[in-house]
Amino acid sequence: MPVILAATGGGDKHCLVIEHQLRPLFAFLQAFAVPVGVYASHNDIQKDGLITSELVRGRVIQAARQAAQLARAARSAQQRSGPDPERSDPVTVVARTLPI
Repeated sequence: MPVILAATGGGDKHCLVIEHQLRPLFAFLQAFAVPVGVYASHNDIQKDGLITSELVRGRVIQAARQAAQLARAARSAQQRSGPDPERSDPVTVVARTLPI
């Protein structure tokens, strides 16, 4: 199943943590991370947890749509491929559905 990478930090300069730390870590763990990551700094979130930045809200929606689309594609491909564990591996199934 797809994974959405998200992080918060004290400032905008910490936003690279997703691409330079989290994405390689999750790849090593053989997780399938969606292309869009979500980063929010302390200025983007209120103390009660409400996201105040429209840009961050848009990225959350975009990442969720990508994850849902990839999960649907993996599920339908698994149903078509049958019980073969090698052919029904989620990463392999999703990779076959992506355009090259």
